[in-house]
Amino acid sequence: MELVNTSILQLKNHNMINKTIRRATFLFIFLLSVLFSIAQNQLTADIIVKRKKINEMDLSPNGEKLLFTILQHTNNEESNKSSTLVLSQEIIDSTFFGEDNTAHSYKWSPDGSYLAYISSKGENGRQVWLYNLADKSDLQLTQEEYGVLMYDWHYNSDNIGYLKEEFTSSHTKKLFEKGIYPSNETAKKRILIEISIKTKRLRQLYHGSLYINGFSYSPTRDESLITISESNNPGEVIYGSKLALLNPDGTIKVLNEISYGDISWSPDGNYISFFHAAGKIGKTNLPAIINRTGDYKKILTSNHLGKITNTIWKDEKTMYVLDVYGINNFIRELNVENDNIKTVVEVFCEGESSLAYDRLKKELYYTSGAYNKEKDIFLYKESNKTIKQLTNLNPGLSQYNFGKVESVKWPSVDGLEIEGILVYPINYDTTKKYPLVVQLHGGPEWNWSKGFISSWHDWGQILSNHGYMVFLPNFRGSIGYGVDFIEKNTNDWGGNDVEDVIYGVEYLLKNHAIDKNRIGIGGWSYGGFLTATVINRSNLFKTALIGAGPMDLISQYNSSDNTKMMDYYFSGSPLNDFELYKLKSPIYNTANINVPTLIMHGDQDSRVHPNQSKAIYKTLKQKGLETELVFYHNEGHGFTMYSHKIDLINRVLEWFYKQLKEKIN
Repeated sequence: MELVNTSILQLKNHNMINKTIRRATFLFIFLLSVLFSIAQNQLTADIIVKRKKINEMDLSPNGEKLLFTILQHTNNEESNKSSTLVLSQEIIDSTFFGEDNTAHSYKWSPDGSYLAYISSKGENGRQVWLYNLADKSDLQLTQEEYGVLMYDWHYNSDNIGYLKEEFTSSHTKKLFEKGIYPSNETAKKRILIEISIKTKRLRQLYHGSLYINGFSYSPTRDESLITISESNNPGEVIYGSKLALLNPDGTIKVLNEISYGDISWSPDGNYISFFHAAGKIGKTNLPAIINRTGDYKKILTSNHLGKITNTIWKDEKTMYVLDVYGINNFIRELNVENDNIKTVVEVFCEGESSLAYDRLKKELYYTSGAYNKEKDIFLYKESNKTIKQLTNLNPGLSQYNFGKVESVKWPSVDGLEIEGILVYPINYDTTKKYPLVVQLHGGPEWNWSKGFISSWHDWGQILSNHGYMVFLPNFRGSIGYGVDFIEKNTNDWGGNDVEDVIYGVEYLLKNHAIDKNRIGIGGWSYGGFLTATVINRSNLFKTALIGAGPMDLISQYNSSDNTKMMDYYFSGSPLNDFELYKLKSPIYNTANINVPTLIMHGDQDSRVHPNQSKAIYKTLKQKGLETELVFYHNEGHGFTMYSHKIDLINRVLEWFYKQLKEKIN
């Protein structure tokens, strides 16, 4: 018995030594490739994570100053740091405001005399501060125990309204201070307060019991808009908010039962723009307007195939909108009276662009990038229809290589046309065949569009820099192809959207220089879910990467902070159709999975519980498959820490190198 144990121990030690040598050899080769990449001016994780990103813009009332903030990881610090810049007469002033890395939510007073913002530099965390442009004084306006969530200027510039939270009772507060969190109690309530700039007098604006999610003063009257929901559950906030007019006496009038996204007043204060529920199930939304009395409402762009994501009023009859149209993005002019829409300029912004409009000069500021550029600020002049780039925040990116980007379209299993993006490897050689990585986007109501596809969770260009073709399919359920297309995966997660992906890969194999023996797949969130489903359905793939994906939709429903979304997609909870939830869950459909899989997750994820990744990890390990699980401490569904973003990107590169290059070679 002693000899057997010794032999087993020796065998284990021998295997461990061999495994360590193999791991060290691989890491040495991988690090050499990274050093070679740096020498060849190829993208690295550090370049991607440290780039400057525009966060917000606000134009002064006279149109002379455009304030904007940029976020950046500097000096390898874990958190993004915010810098405040002002653009005046096309000159950037970085000293206008001074340094405050916590400042955000800047808003000029309507009369242009003050600049308000939220900062944590004083006592009690997030408070409203006032910067006086005349005497350059900078004063803390609010003193709330638990900080301020949001604020807005009254049109008279004498008052500011702000939203704060406080415990519902002293009893609840004592429980929370002891670390006791009763699930049947609403811990905190939101209170809307108005404060006088001059006297600091406080007045509560709303005395109701509903949960306030959004707030905006009228630009012409002593009234405001609020969005309210039954609770602070993210699902209720996103999908169950009512749009209401708040009168000076504290009474409200509900204008619309459901309001998605941002709300804004027309310049004359007579109309409100918001996003209205659309489609058969109401999961998605369309832009709409309603008058302040609630007796006139119009839903816009109902027959338009694009997806409007941003709006800003140009005048009483027109809005500028950001339109995601397939893989393209356009700023268009939308007439709210006749629903006519016309193109102003194409932008490259991955579905998100900051907008600011100068009604005096009739000029539009917007952000746009390119496949090889992070977003910068541009100016469009209506008078002569000219466009001018005003900033160049990341000039260093021009020295790096980026893969060519093109649109690809193919018919799916039912003949439906699907579109996606193909990113070519840098230094593409038509005589060679290349490994392919398929990345699936989250949502599922999102899409891949032309822009700077480089971040901790978008790997298109970093993989291109390391010799891969990268395929980014907009499977059914994506935005940019109309409401019907968005709803095509209703009650069918992991159904024909999987076929869209498989048919797309088969199309690429027939029409592009791809090595069929070196195809990998991965994705984050819904992309992780779809990845697990695809590798059970198809043997095209040699390896997979699952990031924060829901694997057991039954437990996902009961543990996520946003179950309302699943109510829409599955026509109710698991109690309504338990078998459908089970049928669509990857964890119960792993019989045909036989590829090495890397699984990654933030350990504080409230959208998709970390146990979802633990479950699929244990299942695949029990099948005897090569599987790795990595948790990132104190990260949620989206990552914030520098070192974790760097590790994740490098781990993605290392995994695909190991599975699609080292093993094959």
